Amino acid sequence: MKPKKEKINHDELFAWEAPTRPFKKRDRTFFQTVISLAFLLVVISLFLREWLLIGSILAIVFLSYVLAAVPPPVMSNKITTKGIWVGDTFFKFSEILQYWFEKQLENTVLVLLTQFGTEVNVVIPTDKKEEIDTVLRDRLVFREKPLKNFIEKIGDWLRKSVPLEETSHSQNTKHTS
Repeated sequence: MKPKKEKINHDELFAWEAPTRPFKKRDRTFFQTVISLAFLLVVISLFLREWLLIGSILAIVFLSYVLAAVPPPVMSNKITTKGIWVGDTFFKFSEILQYWFEKQLENTVLVLLTQFGTEVNVVIPTDKKEEIDTVLRDRLVFREKPLKNFIEKIGDWLRKSVPLEETSHSQNTKHTS
């Protein structure tokens, strides 16, 4: 028997497999904090008789639980000479205005800004960031620091001001008696 020849795609410049979304395994503290905040908001909403708000709060708590507890599936991505494949979706280079890298939940994320105003987040292996950047620099505009609107600035401030779980520094520090 002849060995099968694998089909080589000459248009492919770089390929990798990664989760479909950023993911971080959460500890018990995170879930306790989310439930405590939700309980407080539900009690306040009960006094105000805001039934729709209570339903929305419970839906957000459920979504938070699912996104934090269930790891995302892995998909294949690749950069070709004509564009970028994100799973089964293809983005032509002519449709992508610019790109940058961000850290999200301890993952490195490639963010693509399309001409339609949408941002496409693609998780990349941290050790492959330089290689991906080198391939994309010749074809796309790189933005060092993305422009943030007012809502994103508020979200960043809230994330820093109201952490939902302990930082690794405070977990490692133990007081001995």
